Amino acid sequence: MLKTEVIDLETYSAVYAVISGYRADDIISTAFAVDEIRARFPECRCDDEELVGLMVHAMSGKKIAVSFDHRVAASPSELRNAIHASLAMANGYDVSWSAEAR
Repeated sequence: MLKTEVIDLETYSAVYAVISGYRADDIISTAFAVDEIRARFPECRCDDEELVGLMVHAMSGKKIAVSFDHRVAASPSELRNAIHASLAMANGYDVSWSAEAR
């Protein structure tokens, strides 16, 4: 259930505009996508969870992997490492190492 009573057409358009740049076998970072929506469409009133829900709904049936990293309170380098690990996993590489071990 969405917290916002009504999701307006502009919000749907914002989500679709951002995810339209992704193709099959891409990985979309929810953190980057939400930031891009906020930057390009500042009038969007939905919270992050609602935007992520709309993104997932919009990507149904597409072969796009999703990195649910929008809740990560990480430094840019930690976020970059997490995305690289997601890419490695998607390509079949062993990423059993952890950031603490580095």
